[in-house]
Amino acid sequence: MMEIFYYPLFLLYCIAAAVALPIPVEAGLLNAAEYWEMLLLALIMGVGKAAGSNVVYRIGLNFDLENGRLKRFRWWRNGQRHLVKLLEHHGYAAMYVIMSIPLMTDTVPLYAFSLLNKDGEVFSEMWFVITNFWAGMSRAFLVFILAMLGLWVF
Repeated sequence: MMEIFYYPLFLLYCIAAAVALPIPVEAGLLNAAEYWEMLLLALIMGVGKAAGSNVVYRIGLNFDLENGRLKRFRWWRNGQRHLVKLLEHHGYAAMYVIMSIPLMTDTVPLYAFSLLNKDGEVFSEMWFVITNFWAGMSRAFLVFILAMLGLWVF
């Protein structure tokens, strides 16, 4: 059975991985031995990813890609415009799939989604956070299922 202090530490680890640590969080799922522990860790992972994504979303709203040095390059402006169109078209589904991939670092794609979300036009804050919550839980369950099938070794 896991120690009670492990759960808050895992929550902080998930938040930090979403905001600043470019490392996957699957190592934190190592200690789950019972089904209820797997469920609890998946819930904690979802909450941590949601909280971290909320911080990243707010950072992205306050960061202006238009006024940077790169704006003078046409390839940058065109690339940014095309990425925003792609996000507008696939939006939350694309974010959910990418954020559900095991061993994928959360920091880089979250900041990419957030920075390209100019003035909150592509993603609303609420659905950005909810999508990351479900993606975090799905990712944990996917790891547990792969581990039970013997396709994932901790």
